[in-house]
Amino acid sequence: MGELPGTDTAAFRCADSGRPPTSFAPSSVGIRYFSPTAEVPFCGHATIATAVALADRGEAKTFLFETPIGEVKIETQRTAAGTMASFTSVEPRVGRWRSQCFSA
Repeated sequence: MGELPGTDTAAFRCADSGRPPTSFAPSSVGIRYFSPTAEVPFCGHATIATAVALADRGEAKTFLFETPIGEVKIETQRTAAGTMASFTSVEPRVGRWRSQCFSA
C-alpha cells in the first residue's frame, strides 16, 4: 500500500473527500486518522471500515492495527451478508482539559 501521506496531504485528502474522519493505513499494522483540520488519535468507525476494506481485498482475518492510542485488534469474517467486523473498544482516558481547547 505504500507510505503514509504527510499530515498536510492527509488533511487535504480528508477535506476533499467530504467524509471525515478519514483513515490512512499503508499496511495492516499502522493506521492514522484525520479530520479536515487535524490528525485525531482514534476513530472506531474508520478502523472498522479499514479492516473490512482490507479483508475484502484479501482474506478475512484478524488485523492488529497500531494506532496513536495503542494496539487495536479487529476480527473480520465473511458471511452470506458480506464481510463482518468486530472489536472491543479501547479503554477511554480521562484527563484535564487544556485551557487552549476552549479559546475562541
